[in-house]
Amino acid sequence: MSILYYEEHCKCVDYVSENGTGFKHITIDKGTIFEVEKKKHKHLFFFLKGSVMARYNEFPNKVFNAGEVIFIPRSADCYGEALTECSFIVLSYENSFEACSNERVKSVFFFSNIVKYDFLSLPIKPELMQYLTQLCLYLDEGINCRRLYEIKQKELFLVLRWYYKKEELAQLFFSMLGKSMDFRSKVMSHYMDVKTVSELATCCGFSEKTFRGAFLEEFGKPPYQWIQKQKSKHIIGRLAQQNIPIKEIVDEFNFSSASHFHKYCIRQYGESPIQVRRKLSVDNQSF
Repeated sequence: MSILYYEEHCKCVDYVSENGTGFKHITIDKGTIFEVEKKKHKHLFFFLKGSVMARYNEFPNKVFNAGEVIFIPRSADCYGEALTECSFIVLSYENSFEACSNERVKSVFFFSNIVKYDFLSLPIKPELMQYLTQLCLYLDEGINCRRLYEIKQKELFLVLRWYYKKEELAQLFFSMLGKSMDFRSKVMSHYMDVKTVSELATCCGFSEKTFRGAFLEEFGKPPYQWIQKQKSKHIIGRLAQQNIPIKEIVDEFNFSSASHFHKYCIRQYGESPIQVRRKLSVDNQSF
């Protein structure tokens, strides 16, 4: 059955374009390669049909199949390739756990201290699949109501809360959980766009001294050390994408020259950029 009074729906003040809903139902052909947007949003992928091979930062290629859900944090270098014809729902969003109290979020964070994160999926349980089936109907009918999808996003996180164990959620959302999720979110939003700790502090709305203390409390290491570690992970993610020229990576990460980047890779990974890229391609190795 098609939606009634579609023209009235399109004229409603709450009508938005497909990209404005946060949710998308996507079907892609075998062999399609896609890159996940990383600047503004976090992403949840719910695979409904087929298989996808995905790589995320330093984690080697992993295959995800229909009936699984994965989370991609903001600022992650993540790309995938469809191994078969695939269908999935993706939610791209800025805030999460809006339907849960701070105490609930803190209780999930506790489990993040005892799980080992390895870019794993969770199974789509029957209760979640029922939710996704209804969501597919709305999306496929072209119902682009802002208010509806605000409610559906909140409903989604309630479904996850009600039907998944805290340790399961800690594994899925590991990279975004922290003592202060607001502070962590600000850091994750800006660290890729700055060159110094002072600039990052300013972007997050703190004096540098206050920022350094808050950062150490949240991430357990000084900001410069943490930023350099993230940079290393992103470089591995870019080197793993064989179609990206080395020169482009040199420019993207502000190395003064190809020689400077070469020396960085030798020091950081023990091998040249070309050797690292070859190993990532042949051995599907993590660094």
